[in-house]
Amino acid sequence: MYVNEKILEELLRSEPDIALPREGPCAHLYRNFIDRDEIMLFAGEDALHVLYFNSYEVIEAVDDTPPGVFIEPWGAAVMVLIVVSGIDDPTVMRFTLDPDNQLHRQYAGVLKNAGRIRLHLLTLVEGGLHRMKTREITVPPKTLSVIP
Repeated sequence: MYVNEKILEELLRSEPDIALPREGPCAHLYRNFIDRDEIMLFAGEDALHVLYFNSYEVIEAVDDTPPGVFIEPWGAAVMVLIVVSGIDDPTVMRFTLDPDNQLHRQYAGVLKNAGRIRLHLLTLVEGGLHRMKTREITVPPKTLSVIP
């Protein structure tokens, strides 16, 4: 089993036109991205990395408009919404950060301290997993203030 740092390192070295390797650290991504509209989180040194998997058509339609980020209280947790513009409709990605979950507390700490999200858009092309696009998102301090 590879640690998250190795998976993230391999992902960041990848090129959009080349499939991620099926063995080694990226095998975890192949095993876990099994359906559309799935998210995986990784704590980086300078940002929270959000890996979003969807169909080729959805990922290809995402344009260069800066994504919007909204953080709302959701019980004791917070709901994070990332909205990206597409050709026809926006795509909304959502995940919760629950303070009762140790990993979620780590992700919340990285997000609050760094104030940045690196959004990686992944899809399958001819059976291979590709990181098609990456968006850098700076989250405004007022938005981050919702995170406990």
